Amino acid sequence: MGSGSASSAKPNLAFAKIVATPTPTSWSQVYNAGSLFVIISLSLKEADASGALPALGKKLIGNLEAEFFTLEDKTLATIKEVVTRCLTDIPPGVTLDLSLAYVKQTLLYLVIQGAGRIVMKRAETIGTLLSAEPTDQEASTHTASGYLKPDDIVLLMTPQFVDEVTEEDLTRALDVSIPQDVAETLAPKVHGAENGAASAVVFSFQGITQPVFSEAPAEIEEGLPDQPGSLPSEAERPLPDTEMEPLLNTPRLSLIQKVRSRFPSFKLRSRLTHKRRVTLTIAVAIIIVLTASIYFTKKNEQNKKQRALYEAVYNSAKAKYTEGTGLESLDKSRAHSDFQAAAQTLKSSIGSFPTGSADRQHLQDLLDKVEAELTATQQLHTVSPSKAAAGSAPLLSFAAKQTASGYSEDADNFYFLTGSGVSEEAKSGGSPRVILKNNNDWTDPKALSVYQGNIYILDSAKAVLKFVAGAGGYGKSSYFSGSAPDMSQAVSMSIDGDVWILFKDGTIKQYTKGQEDPFSLQGIDTPLKSPTKIYTTRDLTHLYVLDNDNQRVVKLGKDGTFKAQYQNALFGKAEDLTVSEKDSTVYVLSGGKVYQFTMND
Repeated sequence: MGSGSASSAKPNLAFAKIVATPTPTSWSQVYNAGSLFVIISLSLKEADASGALPALGKKLIGNLEAEFFTLEDKTLATIKEVVTRCLTDIPPGVTLDLSLAYVKQTLLYLVIQGAGRIVMKRAETIGTLLSAEPTDQEASTHTASGYLKPDDIVLLMTPQFVDEVTEEDLTRALDVSIPQDVAETLAPKVHGAENGAASAVVFSFQGITQPVFSEAPAEIEEGLPDQPGSLPSEAERPLPDTEMEPLLNTPRLSLIQKVRSRFPSFKLRSRLTHKRRVTLTIAVAIIIVLTASIYFTKKNEQNKKQRALYEAVYNSAKAKYTEGTGLESLDKSRAHSDFQAAAQTLKSSIGSFPTGSADRQHLQDLLDKVEAELTATQQLHTVSPSKAAAGSAPLLSFAAKQTASGYSEDADNFYFLTGSGVSEEAKSGGSPRVILKNNNDWTDPKALSVYQGNIYILDSAKAVLKFVAGAGGYGKSSYFSGSAPDMSQAVSMSIDGDVWILFKDGTIKQYTKGQEDPFSLQGIDTPLKSPTKIYTTRDLTHLYVLDNDNQRVVKLGKDGTFKAQYQNALFGKAEDLTVSEKDSTVYVLSGGKVYQFTMND
């Protein structure tokens, strides 16, 4: 949680923010620049240990900032257009919610993209200005506008924040008029929920900062409205059909003043007695002392809150760092995950501390140590594959001589898949023979696995087909019961009793008896990018992925934990791989040749 103040020649604003700690499935941030307030949240259904959400969120905020401040005419329509344009390129599977408030003199413009809620307190009344509920449909844009009055308090919330606080919580928090105190009241609800997308920002409007004249202004004509700034143009006026209209869009009153200046050279002469001067001096001194006392009391409270936040962030990150260093010699992958968690905690909070402050410097020093350990435990091995000895990788040697969509083997035979069928060739020699014809069973085959005598075919259109061996041949069935999951982006499959499927976006899914198991990658620094093959067997304790775009082979635990990565330019165009864990050797097929390298981790 952080706080600050924003003021300009026009609106006088004070604000505070509540930002939740990111998780592998959720991230959020609060952005403020002058009269602009934005909260953005990103969430995934499955855990993401790659750090993609924070990077995406910062990119979106940067785009929005650049577009917004180049607007010459900031109206509700132009702001909505900027938001819509900047938030269109969202990756599949990522849910984005954004709420924006912009104060222009006494006008308030509001935009919600996706879901969120914006409420206001005016005098003793609390009402919702704009709200959008989460939906599975494509996110839409909602807008509203209206006039602000002095002492109005506005609260922007992500939908996840709304889920964590009750109406009673909001009412109690808005009983106070200082944004920092509102944030302090609501923060424990959010931080206790451990939802990284639950964030909010609250600001108060204190009117317009008036210019100071060195001389008395000219006489004001009778009937001229006395109001801060000029009236908005037609394009800037509040929309009459918004939800906030009844609460905000009240008439602006005109104060008719007429200044008569009959004595332009008249000067005020002092008529104060000595006694009155002494009394006035004492009164001024008392006011100064009281003002200073209030200021330093408030400053002391802010310092205590800042210190409490520092201790919470530092202690949490230091605990993960200490745990990681203790595990480093025993399990580098677990240590790496701890260092990642520490780095995430520090990076998400360090901006809440003033630049140059001792607290910020201590956090930065710890972050430098954490990042050094991240580099040391990333398990990156640059390898130099050599040409494999003849017969060391029989399946890959067999695949190098064929043109097929998939290959498999058992103790006695090789198998290969084409559009017309599945063929078998004895390892002892002989000609291949078709053992399973394609009777329009598969249309776009991607992989073949033969397991315990049964044939499994991964097809992008028809998911996973299972052919069970019998006396009269093979009987067709679907591996999945009921509706099969979408396999249009699947690229590879391997079976060790469970079925492992690799997707083009780097996702790996695990299925047991046709039911999906919870599985996610953990501790991997660089996400998989356009991988092509996944390999494991019943005898192997790990999964191996050929990650072509990153020119590497990635080793994973079957619980999803990152173990090691082996890098060489040769892997960028590799076609297949097999592994012998007892020999610590990986075999790779590339350019029609089989290469090998040793795992030394």
